[in-house]
Amino acid sequence: MPPKKGQTFAKYSEETKKEVVRLRTEENWSLHLEKPKSFGEAQELIAQYIDYYNHERFQKKLGDRSPVEYRETIAA
Repeated sequence: MPPKKGQTFAKYSEETKKEVVRLRTEENWSLHLEKPKSFGEAQELIAQYIDYYNHERFQKKLGDRSPVEYRETIAA
């Protein structure tokens, strides 16, 4: 069941909501309100986000480390 109008974030966790707010304020990220002009541009935007998500996004539950740093610590 899709969220009602104005309740876009209702299905997301509090952690996700806080991360979006942090990115918008501290990192000065803008939301992409326009569709990518090409498939290649969409792929590039997705690749950038995946890189950010895995290498730069720190999580409290991972000891304030990125997912990659956490995995490297566990593997060592």
